[in-house]
Amino acid sequence: MPSQKIALLLYPGCLPAGLLASQDLFMAANLRAQQRLFEVTLVAHANAPVRCAHGLMLSPAATLTAEDFDSLIVPGFWADGATQLIAALGVHKALIAALAKLPVRTQILSYCTGVSLVAKAGLLRGHSATATWWLSAYLQQQFPDADWQLQREIVKSGRFDTAAGVHGHLLLAQSLVRAALTPNRYFELKQLMVLARPEPVLPALQALDLIEQSAPLLRSLTQLIERAPMRGKNIESLAAGLNLSSRTLARKVRAESGYSPGAFVRLVKLKQASAELINSRASVAQIAAKLGFADESSFRRAFTLVLGIAPAKYRERFRNKD
Repeated sequence: MPSQKIALLLYPGCLPAGLLASQDLFMAANLRAQQRLFEVTLVAHANAPVRCAHGLMLSPAATLTAEDFDSLIVPGFWADGATQLIAALGVHKALIAALAKLPVRTQILSYCTGVSLVAKAGLLRGHSATATWWLSAYLQQQFPDADWQLQREIVKSGRFDTAAGVHGHLLLAQSLVRAALTPNRYFELKQLMVLARPEPVLPALQALDLIEQSAPLLRSLTQLIERAPMRGKNIESLAAGLNLSSRTLARKVRAESGYSPGAFVRLVKLKQASAELINSRASVAQIAAKLGFADESSFRRAFTLVLGIAPAKYRERFRNKD
């Protein structure tokens, strides 16, 4: 199997730590597999040393458009508000134009403020995406044609994968490595590299993650469920969204997940709720209403029954205190 060509993008002011950490992870995957699964190259818009954040100078081995790459990872840059973000987008006009012209076969993975570069290039129109939470107001206003799912840590959207936070490089690199390694080797690599989880996972949610990773149909189904209220989706509407009959979808959901369609829908919505409880300040009642549960009481009962912990206790134990 030919190695995957991964390009790590350098540009003035970019945060290099995530790129270097990703490079280490790809190298570790090569060593664990005892073959060159990944060929990693530092690239830049111009063939010249790049002054990254903290004054670190790095030299690209190739220019962004000099050769074909399977995937390009776009890091973030320092910004603490919309003013700095807008200024940076103005500085990087040439880079943004180059991103817009990349071949459609190139997968583009971006994280943190780097997502704004890809959005500015017009590449996220019609695609699901996420980014760091404080960018939400600016991104939704400036790029309304994207399907922003800012409550999620990572969104895989075919050609354009996005992740939130400065740690987003880990989520993106892990997704590439996981797809290239056998499950056993990936588990061993996680143990050896001491890779951290991005968020707490209860057994029911962990099972859902594993199911989605192994079943493309269920990944598509999950996206449909996430975009609609709990009470707004039945098996008929979900099947229509996937161009399947209700009977076929029900059979496939049971075969691939072990859940009934209704139970699968409920689990996906509860996973959304768990992220809201951790990362937002909305009340339990507001979260229940936002996700379309019949009422707060039914939401509390479902959450406690399936996840084994009440919503308030879950928030208290796992909430993001940053």
